[in-house]
Amino acid sequence: MTTQLVQQATQAIEDYSRAADQYTRHADLEALFEEQRTAVKQGAIQRLMAEVNPLTGNPHSASSAEKVVELDPAYSKHLQLQRETVASKNLWSSRMVAYQLTAQLRITQLAVSRSVVQMGDLRLEGKAAEVDPIQVALQVLRSHDMNEEAETLQRKEAGR
Repeated sequence: MTTQLVQQATQAIEDYSRAADQYTRHADLEALFEEQRTAVKQGAIQRLMAEVNPLTGNPHSASSAEKVVELDPAYSKHLQLQRETVASKNLWSSRMVAYQLTAQLRITQLAVSRSVVQMGDLRLEGKAAEVDPIQVALQVLRSHDMNEEAETLQRKEAGR
């Protein structure tokens, strides 16, 4: 079981690293799309001003073109790509969290399983006791938190 936990933790850490790379890539793309958005929008407005407004029969004014700028295919595509990039960035961010939590869980399970081994051979009626590593980890963490709280209180009392 120990080898399996180590492999799972290692895999989760590697997956986290890949997800972090993808997140960074998409964050960079998002920044690039945002940087280019104004110029792409200006180009779309210029193109629309060269076209006839179907409502008036005259060329679009700047304000008229700005009102319908999202109908421009190039600007619309730019916005679509920007939204997709943000969605992908958010997905990679979520994956990073999932991989980080998986790695932390496997490392905790590994630490708990090693602690259980160090505590001695747990046997009940000749069979190995089933220990829920998550429950043991929670007990260890609670115990650690309580010890920390007690130490903090002792330091406060000593300071009075």
